Amino acid sequence: MVIMTKLLISGVIGVAIACLIFIGVVAPPWSELAKSFFSPRAYPDTFTVPIADNTTLSVNLTISNFTEPLGLDSEADVTVKVISRKDMSNVEVKITLSPIYIGQGAWPNITWTPLGPQGIDIVDGNSTWIINLSANVSFSTTIRIKTTEVGFGAIIATAIWWETSSTFYKAEDALHVEVLEDNIIIHDL
Repeated sequence: MVIMTKLLISGVIGVAIACLIFIGVVAPPWSELAKSFFSPRAYPDTFTVPIADNTTLSVNLTISNFTEPLGLDSEADVTVKVISRKDMSNVEVKITLSPIYIGQGAWPNITWTPLGPQGIDIVDGNSTWIINLSANVSFSTTIRIKTTEVGFGAIIATAIWWETSSTFYKAEDALHVEVLEDNIIIHDL
């Protein structure tokens, strides 16, 4: 009986240690799970979960080279390309400029703080379109942005189509623009 008790206790301790090792490997601070909560993001108050599959509607955001000299008052063209695999009417396409936020604290009590000023503005073009898409035919449009101050800005392109009153397709793409006095750095978000 004593041997069985010792074996049982050893087994429970072994399983507990294995669980701790597993948790340490699966969710260390450098893992993708941890990064998703503590990395800079453009819109801190939303965690969007796609309702429909994300292959039906797609968005691609590109940016041209900024005008010389790089830094303040440089300009660039931002192009958004939207394509769907099926016919869609009244698709809302939007380009949004936002400061970059960083989260601090533990979930669910994360405090979001802007890294600094946005640093970019739209100087030419619309920021919202309502379009009709045919299957496998892309829609493309361009706006012009200008760097206005040293800062950290996000360019977010979103396309959303409501198939029914409770089902929608949504696609997003984003770029991070870091404006320095004498340089501009672009990152994917």
